[in-house]
Amino acid sequence: MSLFDAFRFDGKRVLVVGGATGMGAAAAELAQSAGAEVIVADYAEVSLAGAKAIHVNLADAASIDAAVEQLGGPVHALLSAAGVADGTPGIERINFIGHRYLIDKLIAGGLLPRGSAIGFISSAAGLGWESDLPLLKEYLAVTDFDEATKWAVEHDKATYMWSKQAVCAYVATQAMPLLKQGIRINAICPGPTDTPLA
Repeated sequence: MSLFDAFRFDGKRVLVVGGATGMGAAAAELAQSAGAEVIVADYAEVSLAGAKAIHVNLADAASIDAAVEQLGGPVHALLSAAGVADGTPGIERINFIGHRYLIDKLIAGGLLPRGSAIGFISSAAGLGWESDLPLLKEYLAVTDFDEATKWAVEHDKATYMWSKQAVCAYVATQAMPLLKQGIRINAICPGPTDTPLA
């Protein structure tokens, strides 16, 4: 038995949001190699053979609602990998608000059962988020999709750095509440040479 065999996903369903390209695509392929049933949700075309492809626009709550309807069952592991660079319209929704909305929908629908796990891809740009924690908490308290978007725009926070700091703060503040529901959450922070995912 190899070390890889100890971490197999046989009988598990893995949802990779942003799994058409970049690190998300690599993770989707790895999960499939480990025996998982893989669902890739992305705005871009999905090319991974054998994976269920769902089109989703994280900047649009209705599109996220439609994507959740297509899942067809529970998700045992969710990787929130989709992200865009500064200058992209809707960056605050694509990099954070849409992911949070999706997670809330999955939990409300009973689609993240006990024992499931959530992984975010953050960035070195999110480091130092603790120094902005009071303002981040104010932002995170705005849970409505449209109102959170409005807050980010009005506070000049519709940026790559802020969205990644929001990811870090969200994971830190939700770790215990989610753990009480039997769900683990963490964030992966690539090194300083990381490239925002498409």
